[in-house]
Amino acid sequence: MLNLLGPHFTLAYKTSRLSSYLSDAAQNNGQAWIVADSCCRILFETGRAVQWLVQYFGHNGSLPAQIRDWLKRRASGLQDSNGLALPLQDLSIRRGTKRLIIRSLSPVQSREPMAFFQ
Repeated sequence: MLNLLGPHFTLAYKTSRLSSYLSDAAQNNGQAWIVADSCCRILFETGRAVQWLVQYFGHNGSLPAQIRDWLKRRASGLQDSNGLALPLQDLSIRRGTKRLIIRSLSPVQSREPMAFFQ
């Protein structure tokens, strides 16, 4: 039984290590990004993303309604007249003189939307 499961455990371990390396790289470069599932639950967020979510939305651990609505527009079939997927436009949030720009990094059909904060 272990011989059958061994390759799956190895792949899970390698995937976990890769995720850890990518997370460390993003944190060390001061990047701000979030990975959310299709229900808009946050699966991963960098420390910088958390700071900006608090600053702009009063972050409470869940994805703010404005970002959820923006990401859900992708699921509503953003297509042009030829049936081709249109890119999701950036979301821009202003607070006083500051502006937060949120970009989608995932394809329209993605089950796990990713957002990059700038």
